[in-house]
Amino acid sequence: MEHGSSSPCSEPLGHVEELDAVESLAVVADFLADMQAIAPEFERAVTAGRALACFARALWAKELRYHQSFRSAKMVQDFWSHSWRTPAWKKVGLLLFWYNGNVANLAGTVAALAMFVLCLLEVLPGYLKQPWTGETRELPFGVWSIGTGLLVHGVFLIFYWCRRTVWLDWICIHQGNEEKKMQGILSLGANIRNSKNMLILWDETWIDRLWCVFELSAFLKSHGREAKHHITILPTFIFPFWLASFVMTAVIMLANLTVPFGNVLYVLLAFLGLLACSIIWEQLIFSYYSHIRALNDRLAHFSLADTNCSCCSRSHVNAAGEAIPCDRKIIAQCMCSWFGSVEACEASVSSTVAIVLREKLGARFPLPYWMLLNCGMPLAWGYMDIASPRARGEEWEEFWMTFLNFATWFFALSPAITTFTVALICKVRTRQREPSMALRWLCRLATIFLNLSSHACYRLILALNPPEMGRVFPELVFFGIAFIVAVAAWRLR
Repeated sequence: MEHGSSSPCSEPLGHVEELDAVESLAVVADFLADMQAIAPEFERAVTAGRALACFARALWAKELRYHQSFRSAKMVQDFWSHSWRTPAWKKVGLLLFWYNGNVANLAGTVAALAMFVLCLLEVLPGYLKQPWTGETRELPFGVWSIGTGLLVHGVFLIFYWCRRTVWLDWICIHQGNEEKKMQGILSLGANIRNSKNMLILWDETWIDRLWCVFELSAFLKSHGREAKHHITILPTFIFPFWLASFVMTAVIMLANLTVPFGNVLYVLLAFLGLLACSIIWEQLIFSYYSHIRALNDRLAHFSLADTNCSCCSRSHVNAAGEAIPCDRKIIAQCMCSWFGSVEACEASVSSTVAIVLREKLGARFPLPYWMLLNCGMPLAWGYMDIASPRARGEEWEEFWMTFLNFATWFFALSPAITTFTVALICKVRTRQREPSMALRWLCRLATIFLNLSSHACYRLILALNPPEMGRVFPELVFFGIAFIVAVAAWRLR
């Protein structure tokens, strides 16, 4: 939480105004360290749906009306820790993906299945197209499943109202009344203590923000040994990575369904889609590992004096030109009461906090398997459109071929190709601080090469398949090989 407009010292409160500056700082710091609320009404939460309404407008528009959306709560499911320096669109997209993504996938798949059934019943029209390269016959295809799946997915991703309770600074701390703002920030420790989980929207600016470091330290202090099991760190690059992969998959599947096989337009669309996605992947992953290296260097020599806070950047003067106390001094005193001294506090950040950050971010593959499946959802919906003409014509052998081919690409090859590409980028980035442009282009072209190799392997298996084995057998062989490749790729992460 970057309190660019929410300094805890913006206005004196109660008896604090009768004390001198040093005593005021001590009173505020001690109260913050006790992790108590000024009053029960300042223990607050808001539903994720409310916080994400209108593209999470509360994160970027900063309209004062949003502070009325909270409700009193003794328990918060997720405490959102983020830096206000992070581009808002990355945080908004990531939060929509995190909270609404699975529901959007389910809704899109149900809608796509409904279109699949309607196509089987011949309720929906189609267009004639060759089902495969080399075949002269034409079957009635359509883009009903993938089109509907994409539309419904987008609607649920943006508008689904998640009931999970969260704590967001701009909503849960009053922004229109200076005294209530002060009371809300003094109650920050209580809200952190009340939070079951902490969700960190991480980028390179997070560790440099004083309040962000304080929030994580407070969560570790209040939740004891189990704290690290309740911390989720989401690198903000995940959203653009997912979006690029999702759009690329959708473009290739739509081209597969609409452009005749062998047409140069199909080849061009597939190539450009893969190339654009590969360039975006390479840029994002290279930046991510550069930031991880910078984080490790930063944690090795951590100092509270090197962190940034808004009051210092404004020379401790508010918008009205009045002097305000220093957040850094308050937090330093607060953390001293927890750890004994500033040096002990900094040592704790360099050890305990650093361990948590390295465990969650470190050298491990930053994208879990379920997230890779999310990237390929248009593949599932597109294969429904590919399979429906087979089922409608009762070509069951061809139908099961299509199903196995989908399972191979969706569950094994696509995640494996992504994992191999990211592993290559990680290896290059680890060994060279500034890789040459040739190496970077090698990483960018890796995705295209792996896709072409997979298609070549598939064609070879089909060519070598004895006719008496049927057409389903080579699909099973291809699936088995892809499964082995996927396991090998996952061991590289």
